[in-house]
Amino acid sequence: MKTNTVRMALLHSIPSPCAIPGEPPASRTRSKAIGVRIRHHLCLGGAVLLLAAAPFAAEARDLIEGYFSLPAAQAAANGTYFEPVPGGNQLISKQDAAYDLNLMRPFCGPNHVRRANVNIPKVGFAGAEAGKDYGHFAAAGSDDGGVASAAAGTWVEINDPQDRATVKLKLEIKGFASAPDQGFSTSAGYEVYVGRALDHVPRVWLSDDGCTVNHPAESFVDALATPLIYALVGYDDTLVDLQGNVHTRNGMSIYRYGVKEGDAPQSQEPMSITIEVEPNRSIVVVVSAYSVHGGLAVVDPVITAHPDNPDVEIGIPYVPDEDPAPHPLDGFTAEDFAARGIDLQPFVNLGFLAPAQPPSDTDTVAPSTTATSSPGPNASGWNNGPVTVTLAAADNPGGSGVKQIKFSTAGAQTTFDVVHASIASIVITAEGITTISFSATDNAGNTESPKTLTVKIDKTLATIVGP
Repeated sequence: MKTNTVRMALLHSIPSPCAIPGEPPASRTRSKAIGVRIRHHLCLGGAVLLLAAAPFAAEARDLIEGYFSLPAAQAAANGTYFEPVPGGNQLISKQDAAYDLNLMRPFCGPNHVRRANVNIPKVGFAGAEAGKDYGHFAAAGSDDGGVASAAAGTWVEINDPQDRATVKLKLEIKGFASAPDQGFSTSAGYEVYVGRALDHVPRVWLSDDGCTVNHPAESFVDALATPLIYALVGYDDTLVDLQGNVHTRNGMSIYRYGVKEGDAPQSQEPMSITIEVEPNRSIVVVVSAYSVHGGLAVVDPVITAHPDNPDVEIGIPYVPDEDPAPHPLDGFTAEDFAARGIDLQPFVNLGFLAPAQPPSDTDTVAPSTTATSSPGPNASGWNNGPVTVTLAAADNPGGSGVKQIKFSTAGAQTTFDVVHASIASIVITAEGITTISFSATDNAGNTESPKTLTVKIDKTLATIVGP
């Protein structure tokens, strides 16, 4: 059984800024951990980012400095859990991070998709997309021993044909955070930041290949001018202090130009906010979500011209018009979160999740899984760098829904895992030939026949041998 003493001591030993950008605290330090800085009254945000970033730090001599620009996304999760083994339990520790930071290095290739996702069974998941409409979002969920965080930032161009001094924008926000009451400290939250961009290019640390991101050196928020035009912070926190006292907080706080405008309960309906900005220049919109030791948080805003000035044009640079705008919780169902002890109805009301469906007694058809590799192989079937394989399972219409995907790898890289969702991803980095075997199971117990996909990686440059 897990103990809470270490958890509480850790949360109380990590300092957190606990201030919204633009709000004048007694002292401020700039966080250079992954994701945007999360601040709220109970100060759990510092623990989120430090815990999420710690496993990915590397020694300076192994890295080179680079730069990135928006649109960009990043996600991370890490944690521990106990796995039964002969004679007792073994403590398992896992972590993963994904960055899509639009590297300012043309030779890195055209693989920038403005999307970052991680999913670690029994730990948590995080996903973010820097896009347009409801395709600009952040989502994070964690299990008992996990921490997850995600963030995305994008440019928004405001063009006013009448050249007014200021114009109004309509900001529609769907967001909710829910953390369970489990007798120990838990937290979930989301944030929306809108601000003018600084003349500042964020830094990033790269591996010696010049294209593999280890972690950003500066967060999206650090590239925003303060005070911010608008900030919305949603939260659901339970903090158990060292004396065993329980402190809870649930709601959202609103800030305009660094001044707190007020607090309110979280909304289970889309919120319509009016902001006023200077036209004919760019602003930056940053979204983030985090979850500590259980819970779920999702935020998904949309910016449009206000009805008072409908002729104002809104543009999202570097995002194609045909952007598919994926769903923040694609691949998850209400059943996936039912065991976490949180109220899922707000997420259903906001359209993030479909209502839970009872298991079907008549479903006898197994789901089907499709494997997609990115980047794809060359004409000879080989890649010269890491390959991400995405497994997407779908059940038959009217079926009971996908319960899990099981996969294993053999050859140059070996692993085994079970993901309790309809989407799973595997990153193959080992040089050589790796064979991935996978199959999905639905909630009625139907399992598809195993399928395979082969990934071939050759990172070694060819050499010319002559007389």
